[in-house]
Amino acid sequence: MGKLNDAQLQHRIEHILERHPNASSLVVRQRLMSNLKPSHIYPHLVPFYEQYRIDDSADIQRELKKMMSMHLGLSIIAQTLSTGCFNYRQVEKALLELTADFDHLAQAQRCKELRFGHGAPTDEHHQSQIVMTLQRLGHRLPDIWQVLRQATESNKIAKPR
Repeated sequence: MGKLNDAQLQHRIEHILERHPNASSLVVRQRLMSNLKPSHIYPHLVPFYEQYRIDDSADIQRELKKMMSMHLGLSIIAQTLSTGCFNYRQVEKALLELTADFDHLAQAQRCKELRFGHGAPTDEHHQSQIVMTLQRLGHRLPDIWQVLRQATESNKIAKPR
């Protein structure tokens, strides 16, 4: 895009925010009705983020809630939010709040139970499948091993010999 187009784009964003104060990034992109990718528009939104004129907090919280209900690990949650086209200041704030009370072990436990049930792995292949799946979903390896140990111990207690 040339400098004239950049200036026109900035002006259009300014005009949208005058009509829709505290609009989200998504609303601004929709109102622009341009064929530009969100990654090309994002640099033009940064000055408005710094002026606190774009509010993505509702969209960020919706994404967080969705990812938490999927029981994803913190690394995947952070990566997904950071690479999304959200207000980077609000993403940082939301991630800091999330990490303050994020229980990695409980989240890994819920993820394992959701995808593989409550029982212990049936064999080494099944255990490897669980480990790889949970790692891919952003869980830390020590938490995964702890969850598997707990499942194995509870299985031994439930089935005495």
